[in-house]
Amino acid sequence: MFADILLPFVPISTIIAPMVILYYFIKFRHHERMAIIEKGLDSEQLAYFHQKNGPGQGMGFSVKLAAVLIGTGLAILISLLFAADIRDNILAGLLFLLPGINLALVYFLEDKKENKG
Repeated sequence: MFADILLPFVPISTIIAPMVILYYFIKFRHHERMAIIEKGLDSEQLAYFHQKNGPGQGMGFSVKLAAVLIGTGLAILISLLFAADIRDNILAGLLFLLPGINLALVYFLEDKKENKG
C-alpha cells in the first residue's frame, strides 16, 4: 500500500531533481561571475582560475571518475562469472577493491606526470 502511494512520485522527482540542480548551478555561477566583475578582475586573471591543468589539478576529476566507473564495471563483470551462491560476497568485495586499485593507479600516474614535467 505504501509503495502504491509513492510510485507516482518517482517519475516526478526524476524530472524535478535535475532541474533543481541545474537551477542552483546556474545561480551560483551567476553569483560567482558577478563577484568577479565587482572585484574588477580582467580576463588574464580569470584565465588562471579556469585552466584545464592549473596548479594542483593534475589529471582532473574526469579521469578519476572514469577509473571508479571502470573499476565498478569490472567488479560487476567478474562477479557475474562466479556461481550464484557466492556472487554477492564477491561483488561486495570487488566493488571496493577494484575502484580503489584504479584510483591508486591514477594517483601514481599523476605523480609520475608531475615529477616528469
